[in-house]
Amino acid sequence: PEPAPEPAGPPPLPTDPLEYARAVWKDPIERDDIAVAKIKVHYSSYKNEFETRNGVVKWTDIDEEYAISFVFKGDFGTRLRAFPEGVRSNHDGSVPLQQKAVGARGEDDEGARDASLDEVYWLGLKPDFAGKYALEVDEDEVAGLGVETKSGPLVLAENPNGVDIPIGDVGARGEGCSCLFGNPCQDQYVCKNWANRFEVAKANGWKGFS
Repeated sequence: PEPAPEPAGPPPLPTDPLEYARAVWKDPIERDDIAVAKIKVHYSSYKNEFETRNGVVKWTDIDEEYAISFVFKGDFGTRLRAFPEGVRSNHDGSVPLQQKAVGARGEDDEGARDASLDEVYWLGLKPDFAGKYALEVDEDEVAGLGVETKSGPLVLAENPNGVDIPIGDVGARGEGCSCLFGNPCQDQYVCKNWANRFEVAKANGWKGFS
């Protein structure tokens, strides 16, 4: 009898950026051609690591960590830049953007708009990249920011994208406003809303003093 044919492997990964991102982020991973790596994504003075698969990072993972959709409302814009080693600003517009793949707009269970659930991916990140990947956010001029305090909406005192400040250079801008991440600031000179720091921190998950 003829020997049984070898089992066919998985089909090639799609070439369309969105379909490619969906394929590598399909759980559980059942392919040998998907490499998982942790890569830092900088935002303001924060520089946390995020899981990537074949160089693809998910917006939902970044937003869960940095709470962008909690602070920014409406149709705010997002992009990811790859700052080469030694490059500290994008004044001349030469810092390249990572490819962005956009799928379905996020909605909650009641059908209301929810940007935290947007299907967005960035492709082409490299674990051995010597520079810095930096998230940039453009505020919706109509919707603005969405963090309310006793004195009214939170207003950022400076551009959190920090293009004029070395990306990730904590020494140049102190710790950054930690209230936005659920930890009341200890330094009023880096706080975005010192008078209401405890309210803002509570709105971002702080449980109060234990």
